[in-house]
Amino acid sequence: MVAAFSLIALLGGITAAADAADRDWTQRALKLQFALADDVGLRNAPWVSTHNSYNSQAEMGPTLSDQDPNQQITIVDQLDEGVRHLEIDTHLFASPSDPRVGARGPVVCHATGPAAGCSAEKPLVVVLGEIRGWLDRHPDQAILLYLESHLDSEDGYAAGAASVEEALGPLIYRPPSAGKRCDPMPLDLTREQLRAARKQVVAIGPCGVGQRWPAFVFDESLRKTGSDNSELRDFPGCGPDFTRAQYDALPIRYYEDSTQLTRTTNQGATDPVSAPIATRMTRCGVDLIGFDHIVRGDPRLEALVWSWAPSEPRASGDCSIQRADGRWEARECSERHQVSCRDSSGGWFVSNQRVAAASGARLCRLPSRTTAVPRTGYEGQLLRLAAERRNAPTVWLGQRRAGEGWKPDETRGCGPSLVNPGRARPVRGGVARFVPDLRFACTGERLARRIVVLGGRSAVRTRSGRVVRVRVRPGTRRLRLRYVFAGRRRSATVLLRR
Repeated sequence: MVAAFSLIALLGGITAAADAADRDWTQRALKLQFALADDVGLRNAPWVSTHNSYNSQAEMGPTLSDQDPNQQITIVDQLDEGVRHLEIDTHLFASPSDPRVGARGPVVCHATGPAAGCSAEKPLVVVLGEIRGWLDRHPDQAILLYLESHLDSEDGYAAGAASVEEALGPLIYRPPSAGKRCDPMPLDLTREQLRAARKQVVAIGPCGVGQRWPAFVFDESLRKTGSDNSELRDFPGCGPDFTRAQYDALPIRYYEDSTQLTRTTNQGATDPVSAPIATRMTRCGVDLIGFDHIVRGDPRLEALVWSWAPSEPRASGDCSIQRADGRWEARECSERHQVSCRDSSGGWFVSNQRVAAASGARLCRLPSRTTAVPRTGYEGQLLRLAAERRNAPTVWLGQRRAGEGWKPDETRGCGPSLVNPGRARPVRGGVARFVPDLRFACTGERLARRIVVLGGRSAVRTRSGRVVRVRVRPGTRRLRLRYVFAGRRRSATVLLRR
């Protein structure tokens, strides 16, 4: 019996260790994904999100509205799990925990109508202060904050703005009109630009009343919300709520609402976001997937990982490949794989030839293409399809290891060209002597090709990189080199100096 108990304890310990390893990998993979999309504008940037992020007893205490919660853990704990988009409702109500609120001030509350359901909630400034504390401890992170405001009057919205300013003032990215108008959500703003401005928060929500509130909060109306989670079709269809043009142009949001109120009004249906649905949404390019009841190590968070394979990236290998299933692995840069390229219109292309990572750019061939790495789950699917069309089991990605993270390392494609085409080659005794050196500007590699030199007394055949002697007539100022690359005849001009 003792042996049996020992075996059970051992198996339990192994399971717990495996669960901890899975959670550590999920958090690391989500962090790498988030950083990878730092140069993507808000119209397409993915954010891990929770719905009614504040609505839990863990966050608000034993209030009336939190008897019907959306969440289980505090906002700070959600941020620790990788959430970067928070939703906070604010109403005018009394708060015994803060005399600044008084009889009617901005509190955080899950309510309907004129604060119906509010009781003893925290003031808005206190909840935002918790977020500020987390941001101060994580100065490299950024948050998209949805403030669903029900502050009634110009004075109410002015009080809400004062709470935002007091808690988040120096960290919030402010609308350009400073409240003179209701500025739309800045769809082209990237997290890189946010950090460059030394800011960490973008707030969106209703425009409210007066000029104080819109001096801090962008108009949310460009963000579009889907109607039915379970009906969303998987990639590549991704309907029926939105077209691909809408996905590409606007922030798209889906969320679940698991409250008893929703069960009552929707006859028991709560439209959950399960792990398979979350994966489907990620592949389609849904930007905001609002979860209810997030917990530490939540398995649905793993469903948001579309990039790295489990246990990847490994400690060795400074380059990375995408496998046929769309997942990534770290590899040694000296390996030979086909290459992923993206063109200026966002289309994906995979080379036929396999090369070492350093040679990848020349296989993209055109300056309008770059070696590339997907930034979103949708782009990952586009690359997967491009690899299938080329029967490519693995393709190099345009990124490299950088310290503890990974950074895009994308290079424009190029064809071969003559080195120093503007330098005139000397002619002595009626003979031009020079080395026709064809190289790829993007990689520095020499193109070993047969070359025909025209314009002299006779055509001369040679190879790139070899010394060639061409007899020329008096007054000849240029020679033409002709060679074949990628099945096409190409030419270059050599200038002569006498």
